[in-house]
Amino acid sequence: MRRKTNKKEYDYFLPTVVIVGCFILTILLIADIMPWKVAMERRSAWAAAAQALDRPINYSGRSHVVAIDQKITGSVFVNSTALYDKGFVVVQRMQKDIPGEVVGVSNLLQPGLYLSRSVLLADTVVPGEELYITIYTDNGDGVFTLPDPKKKSASDDIHEPAMSSIYAL
Repeated sequence: MRRKTNKKEYDYFLPTVVIVGCFILTILLIADIMPWKVAMERRSAWAAAAQALDRPINYSGRSHVVAIDQKITGSVFVNSTALYDKGFVVVQRMQKDIPGEVVGVSNLLQPGLYLSRSVLLADTVVPGEELYITIYTDNGDGVFTLPDPKKKSASDDIHEPAMSSIYAL
């Protein structure tokens, strides 16, 4: 059986909703916890964290570089990079099981630990191609120059070169 409704019951519904809504909004304003303000603060925190990733974390261990096989679309993603001295993260093609042609170079990095870095590539990479990601120390001029493999520097005796091998998917 259908209940017979009186129009007067609905006359009170809208004003009640408006009053309750205003009451909740007032409480939120007083408590300073507006949902959109919380969302903005969270976004700001993520932005600050992303900026912090570009700065080195204090690190005094050996140099290392960590990357995994990945689909490459113009850049190589490096999960973790640690440098004991100023240097560059360099992406090279594999040629006869050794690092060969340079296809990408990072900007000059200060000593420390870096998380989640990308290295832009100057050349295209085909799926299945093996790449080497190597850390090279700066020779003092702030510009990357591929060292001569025949010349041995003093730092070669102290530190082994940090290298990681990945495959383009």
